[in-house]
Amino acid sequence: MVNKSVEDHQETAMDVDENSTMQQALMNELRMKVQCDDVEGYLETYNQLNGQLPAGEVQSLLGDLCMSACELGHTSILAVTRQHCGINLPTVVDSITNHGLIHAAAAQNNGDTIRWLAGVGVNVDHADAAGRVALHAAAENGNLEAVAILAQDFNADIFIKDNWNISPVALAQECGHLHVVNWLRDWRIQNTTAPTRM
Repeated sequence: MVNKSVEDHQETAMDVDENSTMQQALMNELRMKVQCDDVEGYLETYNQLNGQLPAGEVQSLLGDLCMSACELGHTSILAVTRQHCGINLPTVVDSITNHGLIHAAAAQNNGDTIRWLAGVGVNVDHADAAGRVALHAAAENGNLEAVAILAQDFNADIFIKDNWNISPVALAQECGHLHVVNWLRDWRIQNTTAPTRM
């Protein structure tokens, strides 16, 4: 009787290990589909994985995949995640830094992704845990296209301060991105709706 119980326990442990290994393989495949911008494969793999993991784990995984899609500029993956997987993109943030999807797109200079995200309701002025907005991320990385889109198209505040009282203009200057500093100063001078402080 004891031997039967041990055997059952061992079989259950082996089933759990196999299931865990299969889930990990599917999660890795899902990540690869995002990297390749393979929408059909992404959906197919998501459907295989969905239901095998607790809902919270699926949501967390999809949030991470959305961050990757923003960094890569793969709006088709974002669209399918929003439409078919039920992810509310404006609420997706990194659990540690509180970076939103817009930060990821701005840091990588993905202008089309910034526009797409704003079009589905992602707040371009979402502040992370350090009080930084997407314009900080773009300025810090010297990403002029993202800076221009955020300032011109979405009237992002170029003087907004983070938790250390640093504006995107000051951050760009601190990081040696004078082309961004000059563009922002010129834009402020030409745009009467921009704040006049510098």
